[in-house]
Amino acid sequence: MFAQEVQRSMQGIKRITVLLMPLGLLVACSPNEAESIAPAAEPDETSMVAGAPAEGSEETAPDYYVEFMWCWAGDSATEDTVAALLADTDRLVDELGGTNLDGFRLKPSGWTSDEFDFVDAMWWPEKATRDAVWQAWTDTNAQAKIDAAHPGVESCGGEDWTYLWGFNAYVSRPPTSPWTWENPPAAAEFQFCSYNEEKGPADLQGVVRGPFGEFLNAYDAANGGGSGYFFAYLHPDFDVANAPATEAAPAEYDFVWANYWETSGDRAHGMTSFNESGGAAIQAQFDGVASCGDPQLYEGTWIIRGDTG
Repeated sequence: MFAQEVQRSMQGIKRITVLLMPLGLLVACSPNEAESIAPAAEPDETSMVAGAPAEGSEETAPDYYVEFMWCWAGDSATEDTVAALLADTDRLVDELGGTNLDGFRLKPSGWTSDEFDFVDAMWWPEKATRDAVWQAWTDTNAQAKIDAAHPGVESCGGEDWTYLWGFNAYVSRPPTSPWTWENPPAAAEFQFCSYNEEKGPADLQGVVRGPFGEFLNAYDAANGGGSGYFFAYLHPDFDVANAPATEAAPAEYDFVWANYWETSGDRAHGMTSFNESGGAAIQAQFDGVASCGDPQLYEGTWIIRGDTG
């Protein structure tokens, strides 16, 4: 979480924002195949976001549906060939009804992975739109068109889309200063977390809406009334226990906590302020609710721009 991240930052640890992948590479499978990877499921009211509406509320719908996919660069990958592939992907997605899709490419920052080169993240306004666009992508054989036009540039998802995961995303406090993307890349961090015994979403909400929210309000006030920081609570839309084993994620977890900053400089400034404003006490309250792994830091760039982005 932000608190834990701030403390860890003193040891050189950092984190990312949401991820995105070229839709073209993501949607080669049929909607049914996609469902087997990230099965549809109604949001579990007992596992709502840190800042999401309380259990039993009428406002338990996710703010977004987010898909993450591992990707690998091909032998033909250059700045120009990748840009051309993404431009064609963006155009086809728009034609098939995905005009509100935002895509982000996340590259490990300060570390490398033997399992993937980068992660693509797709932020859909809701799951129904995602399902409809995937269906249209399959029906029109759009993936074959992308592959034929851009051979050897990159591949994503692995065989049978094994490395594609969907999450219900809750963003209870959007950035109070809108992102401009004038100084990319953005900074994003992710932590895989499990609730401690006899703890749950209501306890997490108490910390987020209480001491952590108070810190964020004070931070905004001290920085001209707003900041580009925001966090997201990501609830897996798949059976974690039966997901493929990877080095990047634990075998079991309840949710993913994600921190986002518009720039790495914003991240550094925010963490310093947190540490100097009683962050250790806030972090202790977070730690009493959930146990989280080390943050994974990424640099993020905007690769597919939706109408609402």
